[in-house]
Amino acid sequence: MALYWLVGFPLARLVHEISVSLVLTGQVRLPSDLAGFLAYQGIVSLGWAIGFLWLHERIALRLRQRRLGSGATAAR
Repeated sequence: MALYWLVGFPLARLVHEISVSLVLTGQVRLPSDLAGFLAYQGIVSLGWAIGFLWLHERIALRLRQRRLGSGATAAR
């Protein structure tokens, strides 16, 4: 999962950066330090991966158990 975010998050941020500059200025503009931008976004993506896993392993599991524990939903 962390490898997915390590690749996906910086690419999503790069697409976002390019599309915002295209909409606002009408021209494609890459960040001035592309390697530094991608490296920083890769570092930030580790936090996203940890948060994503924590959310789905802890909170979503409890919500799912609570939903399945109720009588109306458990009958399905």
